Amino acid sequence: MDRDGAALQNQEVEVRANSTVLVLRVVLAQFFVGLAGLLIVVTLITLNELSGEPILPGVLFGILFFVLLLADIVITAIVLLEPFRVNYVIRPGEIVIRSGLGNTHERLYKVDLVGTVEVDQSLLGKIFDYGTIRIYSSSMSELFSLVDVPRVHYYANLIEQQIVQPNAMQEKRTEIMSKERQK
Repeated sequence: MDRDGAALQNQEVEVRANSTVLVLRVVLAQFFVGLAGLLIVVTLITLNELSGEPILPGVLFGILFFVLLLADIVITAIVLLEPFRVNYVIRPGEIVIRSGLGNTHERLYKVDLVGTVEVDQSLLGKIFDYGTIRIYSSSMSELFSLVDVPRVHYYANLIEQQIVQPNAMQEKRTEIMSKERQK
C-alpha cells in the first residue's frame, strides 16, 4: 500500500505536479520580473540624470510601472495555472498524459515496449522530493517523460511494478513459447 492507503497493483493512479515546484516557480517569476523592472527604472533614472532633461515624464513613468505590474500579474497567473494544465494517470499497461485547462487533451501511451525507467532530479528536486521520470523503450529510445512529479521515486517504482515487470514477464513467456515451438 502507498502512503495514501491505495493498493499499488492494478489501479489507476493520478499524478499532479508538486506544489513546492509551484511555489518555487512563483518566487522565481516574481524575482525576475522585479529585477527586470528595477533594471529598467535604474537605467531610466541614470539616463535622466546624465542628460539633464527628463527622458521619461511622470505620466510615461506611471504607464511603464503599470505595464511592469501587468506583466508580473500575467506571468504569475501562467505559473500558477501550469500544474493544473498537465497531469498524468498511471494504469496497468498504459500511461495517460492529460493537458489543458478548459479543453482537455489526452495522449494515451500503451507501454508494452518499456525497457527502463529513469529518475532525474535537480538539487532542488532532491531537497523537495520531485523530479522527472524518463521512460525508455527496450531499444533505449526515449518514449516520453513525466515532468515535475512529486514523490518521484515512489511513482517510478509504481511504474516499474505496474508496467516494466509485467512486460518483462510477458517477454519471457513469449520467448519460452517460441523456444517450445522451435522444438
